[in-house]
Amino acid sequence: MLAFVAGLVGAGLWLPFGLAPFYWVAFLLFLLAFRHVRNSRQAIKLGVVVGIARYAVAAHFLLALLRYSPLAIVFYLLAIVYILPFAILESWGAFWLERRTGLPRAVGFGLIWAILEKVRTLSDLSFPADLLAHGMGSSPDWLAITAWTGPFVVPTWMCLVAAGLLASWIAWRGGHRARAALLAVCALAGWLTPRLAAPALAGDPEPLPAMRVSIVQPFATVDEKKDPRQWPRLRERIWRMTRKAAQDADLVLWPESARPGPVIWRTAEPFADQDLSELATEVGVPILYGADLFAWNRTEARRRLGKLYNGAALATPGAVAHTWYGKQRLLPFAEGVPFADLIGWDPSKRKGGDGYLTLLGNFTPGPRPTVFEVGAARIGVLICYEGMYPQLARRYRNEGANLLVVMTNDAWWGRSVFPSWHATMAGTRARELDVPVVRAANSGVSSVADRLGHVRTRSGVSETTILRGTVRPSSSPPTFYAVHGDWLVGLDLLIIALALVFGIFRRRAA
Repeated sequence: MLAFVAGLVGAGLWLPFGLAPFYWVAFLLFLLAFRHVRNSRQAIKLGVVVGIARYAVAAHFLLALLRYSPLAIVFYLLAIVYILPFAILESWGAFWLERRTGLPRAVGFGLIWAILEKVRTLSDLSFPADLLAHGMGSSPDWLAITAWTGPFVVPTWMCLVAAGLLASWIAWRGGHRARAALLAVCALAGWLTPRLAAPALAGDPEPLPAMRVSIVQPFATVDEKKDPRQWPRLRERIWRMTRKAAQDADLVLWPESARPGPVIWRTAEPFADQDLSELATEVGVPILYGADLFAWNRTEARRRLGKLYNGAALATPGAVAHTWYGKQRLLPFAEGVPFADLIGWDPSKRKGGDGYLTLLGNFTPGPRPTVFEVGAARIGVLICYEGMYPQLARRYRNEGANLLVVMTNDAWWGRSVFPSWHATMAGTRARELDVPVVRAANSGVSSVADRLGHVRTRSGVSETTILRGTVRPSSSPPTFYAVHGDWLVGLDLLIIALALVFGIFRRRAA
């Protein structure tokens, strides 16, 4: 029962209610249950119970998709099944390490959790939505240390705080009051240090000129975007909003796939979008917009080959050719076929008519990241759930980006917890990279966060609006984490490896 409660509490703390800094409470409950584990079977059972409880609550927003299909129940159950191997490895692995090496299970648990969070950012089947750092994005001052360590420090840090408090409680019950007090003070100091040190760690670089940004939030419904007959009406809406948004703005932002209908161009020619060129010239302001981009060439008289990208492009006043970006991380199955290169799947070569690609899995990953330049801003674009991947944002930062833009379409999720949860990641990416993050969402939440992750302005959910804000592109160099990456995960692996070596020598000596 305690394990089940630990999972429920962990999910509740992780959801976007501002309670994630207290995640050590969930770890403390888990470690209290973990104390009673005596064999591998019990460790596995513990992981299963905690994993089911955690994801039954944390992934509940998937049920919002029931408005579109009963398959939402299947997706919900698959999400729970997806986490179970990781939850089992966390508890069983920590137990096994303690038996083999003497490494305290609380320490092993924190190390393994961090390593497995990193694993969940890898491969075409990855979906790193549940990083603990993402839950803390709404309290970015607690993430100040991630500019040096990266986001995967959070589970180890929280687990060590919980382990210290558990040791304090054990000492208290054993009558060692002074030791208990010292352990409690050390644990709480370790918990509070990143938050208290945040002002000193923030730095104060010479600011670049402020940029006035207007975010168009058109709130196009899923049915409207899917129906070509609705595109003229959507076009009129977003063109009208853009003309208004451009007033007193240096940049207008559209969300993911906001342009009604695809942009189609020949691969042998420069990318161009005549409609957006004319609109940008009319309003006199650059427009950074999301769109389906279809590059094609005709190699036979009756066959068209091409690539469809979930992309972004920058239209500037007076220019015909533009720069564009194709999404790198495709949503498994919905946008791209996992491991397509290994199985030889190339959506551009599918047999069929001349129409542009629309079936599930027919998007192609973009060829490279693109840094868009607008005045002093060098903008890296992350589309939808690309914002969950720290390594993508790091790559932009190291290629000179001083501002990140996240384009997304959260209309699928209605008024569920998902839009707010998705929005918290802006604070996480901003804090670890010392760069402002602007979100343009079709139905909300759109927001402007400064380089320290504090949201300065935001929109509501399910509303048609124009959000205006001011952002200062970062003038600081890339953070230690941006340059050196997930070195802390390597250190975790090294600690486990050294513990295993020590365990081998200890057993031989015995």
